[in-house]
Amino acid sequence: MPDVQRTVATLQGLISTNGAGDISGQDLRDFLVSAAPDYGTLYVSSSGATTVSASATYYESAGTFTLAEAYQFTKGANNRLAYGGTPTREACVTIHGSITCASSTQALRVGIGKNGTVVSGAEVKLAYGTTGTDEIPFAITTILSLATTDYVGILVRNDTAANNVTVTFGAITATTWMK
Repeated sequence: MPDVQRTVATLQGLISTNGAGDISGQDLRDFLVSAAPDYGTLYVSSSGATTVSASATYYESAGTFTLAEAYQFTKGANNRLAYGGTPTREACVTIHGSITCASSTQALRVGIGKNGTVVSGAEVKLAYGTTGTDEIPFAITTILSLATTDYVGILVRNDTAANNVTVTFGAITATTWMK
């Protein structure tokens, strides 16, 4: 029988209904896999300009991202860190890196995206100065709930004009815990 991740409530139910004191080996194995965190990291291995076709619109960061370490996470399409575990778990998601722009004097934003939409409160606004020479660092952390097939990623936006944006260095990391 395969070991199964379970919620805290399910595990508590198994133990509380175990009046005879018969906790099975499977119950213990399920607890061990449930208590272990799921995790994943994608990092920018080769930067590439994100095409911004309309200002004030978020786009998934372009370039090449590489999966560094992962358990229950995979690299999805468009540089997404995709969750494949069960059940739904809480996750600490962090993105960090640096950003440049194809044009000077731009107002840029970077945010954590969940399923293609920026997470409320998980974005920063950056003022960009000199064309191609400034690299502006960013770091954002949030806690959110991830269900099987949810994905997270780095979203970028140019509020000034339809000028391309590049995440030159960076990574996205997610770590879950029992819920």
